[in-house]
Amino acid sequence: MWTTDNLLWLNLSYNYLVNIEDEILKFPRLQTLYMEGKFVKNLEETRKLGQLKDLRSLNLFGNPIEQISGYRMWVLGVIYAQNDALKKLDQVVVTAKEFSAVCVWNDSKKTKAGNLKLVSEKYFRDHKQNPK
Repeated sequence: MWTTDNLLWLNLSYNYLVNIEDEILKFPRLQTLYMEGKFVKNLEETRKLGQLKDLRSLNLFGNPIEQISGYRMWVLGVIYAQNDALKKLDQVVVTAKEFSAVCVWNDSKKTKAGNLKLVSEKYFRDHKQNPK
């Protein structure tokens, strides 16, 4: 029996959607999400994608939000604030330097001591074992 729990890859590219709808959260095991060539203009819309705990690859290329200064750091920041599974954004691998910058950015917004160290260690351990 097919259920939404089994969906790992979803392509919603090239349509007229302007929002990232909450329905996307019905796919909890989603690992790859293509949403390129849409009309998403609000960076805040990307925050909900952090709830997809297994999301490893996200493509938002061709959306108006891509033109906003700091777009990549924002998207990585709001996703990593909730989970650290994302390895690619817009078909570009998230570098260790970017990840560290995002961790510092997110850690500056939190009061939990040691969170940066724990998240960084886990990311680098996982990234060495499975770089894609």
